[in-house]
Amino acid sequence: RDHPAVNFDVADSDPWSLQRCRSDCRLWLRGPRGRCYEWWGDLERWEPLAYRAGHTLWDTLRTTHLGIVVTTLGGRAGTAASPVIARMLKGIGATVVGVVTTPFRFEGQRRGRIAEEGLRAMSGEVDALVVEPNERIMSLPSAGHLTVDEGLRACDKVVASRVKQVLCQRSRG
Repeated sequence: RDHPAVNFDVADSDPWSLQRCRSDCRLWLRGPRGRCYEWWGDLERWEPLAYRAGHTLWDTLRTTHLGIVVTTLGGRAGTAASPVIARMLKGIGATVVGVVTTPFRFEGQRRGRIAEEGLRAMSGEVDALVVEPNERIMSLPSAGHLTVDEGLRACDKVVASRVKQVLCQRSRG
């Protein structure tokens, strides 16, 4: 966010998350009548929404040299939209790096299966992929004392660190 040549664009199915997000462009991925929650895990139904988001972002995307697509896999919007946005970036000749997190085990097998499907889709659309399992946080010495919010904030910090590493590598290379 603090890099001068970086646009920070966000697409999500959760309007409350978008309200809290500090970004240059916020897109609400929503289905008919603004409802998408019944589509949970149905990635094929999300793909048209992802294309619409990509076309809405087109003015930003068409001048991109390096696209970093960050998402949490296992849910709706990120799992379906990320490969589509990455494909659009590849189509304009950008180098595309994916930075993804995978669900905690306690989030269930269904979310884990959806994340695996999303990981396969994402890996076929990017030049490099960084996978950060949320479960790794549980191996931290302080993990037994973390609240859920603290654990999620720790995940966010790890992802932000990975994105900064990619930007630093790119600026050196």
